[in-house]
Amino acid sequence: SGVIDAIYGHFVASQYQICTDSRALKSGDVFFCIRGEKFDGNAFAEEALKLGARAVIVDHETYQNDPRFIWVEDTTLAIQQLAKKHAKEMPATKIMVGGSNGKTTTKEVTRTILEGVAATLATPGNWNNHIGVPLTLLSLRPEHRYAVVEMGTNHPGEMGVLCDLIHTDIGLITNIGKEHLEGFGSIEAIAKEESEVFASVIKHNALAIVNLDDPWLASMSKRLSKTITLSLENPAANLYAGVTQEMPELAFEFFVNGISQGHYTSPLSGKYNAFNLLFGAAVAQTIGMEPRQAMDLACTYKPTNNRSEWKTIGNTQLFLDAYNANPSSMSAAIKSFAT
Repeated sequence: SGVIDAIYGHFVASQYQICTDSRALKSGDVFFCIRGEKFDGNAFAEEALKLGARAVIVDHETYQNDPRFIWVEDTTLAIQQLAKKHAKEMPATKIMVGGSNGKTTTKEVTRTILEGVAATLATPGNWNNHIGVPLTLLSLRPEHRYAVVEMGTNHPGEMGVLCDLIHTDIGLITNIGKEHLEGFGSIEAIAKEESEVFASVIKHNALAIVNLDDPWLASMSKRLSKTITLSLENPAANLYAGVTQEMPELAFEFFVNGISQGHYTSPLSGKYNAFNLLFGAAVAQTIGMEPRQAMDLACTYKPTNNRSEWKTIGNTQLFLDAYNANPSSMSAAIKSFAT
């Protein structure tokens, strides 16, 4: 921890400038030499110094006793530990988003709502892995009131590592579906992996937002003490959407604790996207936002990233849902399109 404290001193002095790609390095940055599958960041250590890096973190034995660098046993582990320390120092309410499908859309809808209230940080793009999550957390600043952090996993054990980095305030799992089966082998293994989010909620006495329509999650939620539930099937859930149209726009009536909040339409097509809107509205409820205001803001979110996107080409309407889809999300998209 002494070496992490030292790196953190440099990070604060650099005004929170961190870099892992020498091509993007600016003078004064703290540079981490990360080892990837195709490259080894240690190869750029000398160059980073020439470019004016304030500190260069290395893990190659060549540099172990070189006073120009800060040597650690594993730079990936070091950047994770630095992120954990920084996240603890920053006052933002931290919202953890896990699940098989719809994580990015849920994160974007939630960001859209919270930005309407206060400074909000959200995972850029899909930076949801063992490097992306730390880099997201290291982007936190004292002015951020909320942080929406997407957590992805493609092999057993990864989610536990990511969850350990955040003292979570709110945790949600969108659903349990067929994702990265090449790494997990079975849906049971996926459910076990994603359940780390709820384990973290229990550990930190935080609040969980639970999709009751997913049997895996409904079962896991029995261990949780503080929950907000949502559903498209069960009107008794805390938040419920009665979907009236799936395509080309999603139309639904929104209920909170059995009381109608009115009818809404969203540019997000497909019934499955109603869950993402409800997750955002549930997060908003935890901070005391009026449900109608939350859903109004949620429905301003328009997808752009090849997820549930309508395009017009000449006289043809094209529904584009081509972002790295897994079998569960593909099947949901086709079912909605069939309507």
